[in-house]
This record gives sequence, structure tokens and C-alpha cells, in this order.
Amino acid sequence: MGEQTICRIVTSDSIIKGEKQDSALEFFNNKAKSLGFNPYTVYKPNSLIEIRDSVEKLLLTGCKVIIVTGGTGASPWDLSVQAVEPLADKELPGIGDLHRFVSFNKGVKAAWASRVTGFVSGSSIIFTVPGNPDALKVLFEIIGDKLRHVLQEVGGEKVHNHQG
Repeated sequence: MGEQTICRIVTSDSIIKGEKQDSALEFFNNKAKSLGFNPYTVYKPNSLIEIRDSVEKLLLTGCKVIIVTGGTGASPWDLSVQAVEPLADKELPGIGDLHRFVSFNKGVKAAWASRVTGFVSGSSIIFTVPGNPDALKVLFEIIGDKLRHVLQEVGGEKVHNHQG
């Protein structure tokens, strides 16, 4: 694994039980490859401990981008944000603001209830986004070609071009 991998943790009890398919897998794999990264996906139940353990393990492997999908709503079983927060050195609140704005403008009227968040942990970035495949697409719309730039900054490199 490592630096050239985008790791995705899918939190979904229904996928774990085989009741539904991962409808975002093909998009995620293609998008990661188009950005020059290797895709990696793991499936976990909606469990605070399992989500946190998975993120910790991926951080230890050197994964620089971790996307946790699912568990960002307001229900009692939406635990992704709480699982990731203790592992974070910094929060990147702008990603949530932008994600909610873009989603709302695409017709997701309840976007305001989403707890999309970005975090920095060491030299890695962790995103939490809703489990809906469209939410993953919106995330990639936002981070797209600026992902490597932000990773350089998070990794301590001095990057002077803040345009675009």
C-alpha cells in the first residue's frame, strides 16, 4: 500500500451482510487510477471501534488519503466522524462546507444534515463522506487535481502556488 494509494473504508452493514452491492466501487477505482493512485477498498460495519481500527491500520501502512464513506448523518449509528476525530491532528472544515454547498446545488436538499469532514493525521488526509455514491463523486469533484498539492503541504513541503 502506501503513499500512492487512496484507501476507502466503506461503512455499511447491508454490504457486509450481502444485502446490497458496492455501487461506487467501479467509479472509485477508475477515479483513483485517473489521479495516479492505486485504489484500495475495505468494508466495515457501522462500529466506532472497527472504523477507528481500520483507519489506524491504514495510517500505519502509510496510506496518505483515506476516505471513509457512510456514517456521516445524524442517526445514532452514524459513527464515522466520531471514529476518526481522535486520530486527527487538524480538521479541514472547508471540505465539508464545499461538499454541502455543491450537494445542495445538485438537489440534495438535506445536505445541511451531513457531517462531511476532512482531517489531517500526521502526513495523511482523511475524509468522511456519506455512503451515497454521488457523495463520493462530489468529493472527487472538489479535491480532484488539488489533492497532490494539499498532500505536499500536509507532508511539510513548501508549496507556493495557491492558485487554481
